[in-house]
Amino acid sequence: METLKNTITLSLLHSIFELMIPWPKSTPPTGPLWASNNAAATNPIWHTLCWPSLLALSTTLPHNPPADLTPLLPPPSSSSFPETATGLIILLDQAPRYLCTGPNERWRNAFFDPLALTLRLHLAALPPTHRLDTPQRWLDQGYSFEHWVIIATFLAAPYAHSEDRAVHHTYMQPAVADLRARVEARFGVEDALFQAQVARGDLLRESGDVYAFARIAKGGWPAAGGLAERAFHFCWLLDAHEPIVERFGRYPYRNRALGRGDAEGEREFLVETGGFGTSVTEEDAVVIKEDVERGVWRALEWME
Repeated sequence: METLKNTITLSLLHSIFELMIPWPKSTPPTGPLWASNNAAATNPIWHTLCWPSLLALSTTLPHNPPADLTPLLPPPSSSSFPETATGLIILLDQAPRYLCTGPNERWRNAFFDPLALTLRLHLAALPPTHRLDTPQRWLDQGYSFEHWVIIATFLAAPYAHSEDRAVHHTYMQPAVADLRARVEARFGVEDALFQAQVARGDLLRESGDVYAFARIAKGGWPAAGGLAERAFHFCWLLDAHEPIVERFGRYPYRNRALGRGDAEGEREFLVETGGFGTSVTEEDAVVIKEDVERGVWRALEWME
């Protein structure tokens, strides 16, 4: 862990946090500002900031079980803990989605995602005064409620990326419900789609609609609207993950990346969604499958 500290510094984690949350404390982000944030996969700063750390993690830590990375962080009572802990979540959960392509997608799904989830569960177990998933800790740091809304979406992501039903039920559902309720109360506007589901007694997360996630994601973010509307959209995306995990016990679009074959019903799912979420080529899938069967890990290498 001491070796990793030389690469994954607190200063670096703060820079990663600011890449995703670039608005000063004095400037609460709006819906349009959130939409225009250029911290996207095409931004080369992701490679500059994050690739050395991902590489260091891949060569230093065991591949299974996921390690506890909290020693990289300051004490939870520290004033720098919220930003650096969130920066570490973003490094583990978001950066690999931008940087680990082709055969490296195995690293994203089988190595970095479990690391992110382990860290996220540790953060969830902290005492209430140290928790990051409620606004007060951030308000105490001088951030606005609007900042917290966007931060909360990144803190929820490791739950959504888990294929463990218990994680969805125990952690993600309450996180989504809390975010939605707080946004509704703060801005005095209902999540109309969700309230319509409640009125019908047909909640998306309980609907069995395994195609909802692809349908909502393909539709893109709301073209207009404020921060509340974007937050509600994110809640719908999170809700739409659960029917897939309930039906298949995993995400079929990860099968190639994890060297898995398609189980019953998964082939139909992939066909019906047009291969949504599947970005590993057949050629790379063969490489990954051979490595998995041999019990080896191909070195993480930058793919231009």
